[in-house]
Amino acid sequence: MSVLSPALLGAVALVLLASAAGHLRHPVALRSGLLVHDVLPAALHRPVSVLLPVAELTLGAVALWAIAGPGDPVLLTRLGGAGAALLFAGFTAYLLGVLRTRPEPGVPCACGVGEASVGPVSVARAGLLAGFAAVAALTAGGWTFTTRPTPEVVVTVAAALTLAVATALLPAAREVPADLTLTDLAAGGAR
Repeated sequence: MSVLSPALLGAVALVLLASAAGHLRHPVALRSGLLVHDVLPAALHRPVSVLLPVAELTLGAVALWAIAGPGDPVLLTRLGGAGAALLFAGFTAYLLGVLRTRPEPGVPCACGVGEASVGPVSVARAGLLAGFAAVAALTAGGWTFTTRPTPEVVVTVAAALTLAVATALLPAAREVPADLTLTDLAAGGAR
């Protein structure tokens, strides 16, 4: 059995849990982001800012439980993966809407995982995570930490962590100034 499905699901779970933690730790940033985005009606800002972290936390926990805990791993992987795929597909559509209503640079993402502006890369990240979650849900094979040999678990955890960090930081990494050179970095900053 491949480690692909659990690694993808683990990455999605970690990003969801990190995002939920960011939104719960800084609820004002999410609410002000929704206001600046100008996509949703103002009456939905408060309910979305309350329910979004709950959905992220729940789906992240289900996805993580699917690969680490007891229970039916195929069912949990399909539920967590499908739910996360729908949530990230919704994020993708939402961020595309933000780009249409607020095309100027510097509009905060309010994604819960660091400070970055909404742009094509943040849309791509949401789409990539939707794809990860969908692939995990569609290829669920009953993989769990408790049923696999230790080396396979280590590889899966390393892959999940690498994918989670890479996708979570993708928009912030694109915020590096285009004219920054290696010489500038060696000198301690941008020109």
